[in-house]
Amino acid sequence: FNLSGLLILAGSILTLAIATAILLSNLKAAKRSEPAWNPTSRRMMTNMAMPLITGGLLSLIFITKGLIGFLPALTLIFYGLGLYNAGHFTFREVRYLGIIEACLGLIAAYFTEHSLLMWALGFGLMNMIYGIYIHSKYER
Repeated sequence: FNLSGLLILAGSILTLAIATAILLSNLKAAKRSEPAWNPTSRRMMTNMAMPLITGGLLSLIFITKGLIGFLPALTLIFYGLGLYNAGHFTFREVRYLGIIEACLGLIAAYFTEHSLLMWALGFGLMNMIYGIYIHSKYER
C-alpha cells in the first residue's frame, strides 16, 4: 500500500473532522447565544489535547521506525484516552465512547492482522452510532 497517500488521507480526514467540530460547536453556541470558547470548553480541549498530541507524536515515531502495523492501535488508544478525559466536561457518554475506542485499540494491537478493521469500527462505525445516539437523546 501507499504509506504517503494513507498519511495524506488521514491528515485530511483529521483536519476535516476538527474543522467540522469547530463549525458545529460555534453554530450551536450562536443558536443558544452563548460563547463557544468558555472555561469549560477550554478545560475539555486541554484534557483531550494531551493524549491526542502524545499519540500523534508516538505514531510519527512508529512511522519513522517502520512500525506502521501498530498505527491503527495507537490512534484508537490515544483517541479513546482523549475522549475519556474530555468526557469529564461534556456528556458522560463521551467517556464510554473513549473506553470503547481504547479497547478496540488494544484488540487492534493484539490482532494486528485485523487492525484496520478495528480502526474502521472505531473511527467510523462507533462514531456514527455515538452521533446518532447523542442526537436522538439530547438534540430532539
